Amino acid sequence: MLAPRYAVADTFTIQELSRATGVSVASIKFYVREGLLPAPVSSRPRRAYYDGRHAQRLTTIRALRDAGGLSLDAIGRALAAIERPGSDVVDVIAPAIDALAARPAAAPAALVRARADVKELFVRERLSVRARAGSRETIAGAIASLRRIGSPIAIEDLARYVALLRPLAKEEIENEETSAVLRSDKESSLELAILGTVLFEPILIGLRRALHEHYTTALVRKKPAREKPARKKKRAT
Repeated sequence: MLAPRYAVADTFTIQELSRATGVSVASIKFYVREGLLPAPVSSRPRRAYYDGRHAQRLTTIRALRDAGGLSLDAIGRALAAIERPGSDVVDVIAPAIDALAARPAAAPAALVRARADVKELFVRERLSVRARAGSRETIAGAIASLRRIGSPIAIEDLARYVALLRPLAKEEIENEETSAVLRSDKESSLELAILGTVLFEPILIGLRRALHEHYTTALVRKKPAREKPARKKKRAT
């Protein structure tokens, strides 16, 4: 799912860097001015040179901006977290994922109750999730909206989905390829998280809808089993 990796020793002129990453020369210069992309590693009269780290940073910026739709300010905060001493991959990924979450449109009173239920659910299930995580707001907003139309969704209903989704999430994070990236490379982890959330989550939603149609069709259009005609008994001779 990740974009191609670049070696630090790779060397590019700005035109070559543009061709390699698909980012225009004007955008590269803009990102340097804004502090999102480091300055060239070496410069000669009328010629600047970039390396593999610049190429990798541009692929990360593209993932955050094009796929994630993050603002330049949010991108800047995410990239700053990468460089911050003592930060880990959670410090880098979590705020960027939060920036993707839509703000709940439910009434404040309904949200207060829903937030409390989400908090209780996460405590019951022993989930290590930040108190201000965007995922909490997403779930709380959906719960409040369901209750507004009369759907009596309870914590027990949500716990059933946690049980079903837990093995999937565990496999996605702990598989060999992903866990290696998360343990070793904060910038690649950020790119992986954004692409996985923005581009892969719709696949999961689409598969769920397809399976719902499959099982609904099987349920309501199932043809009743035909009774086998009784076999005639042979007369004794």
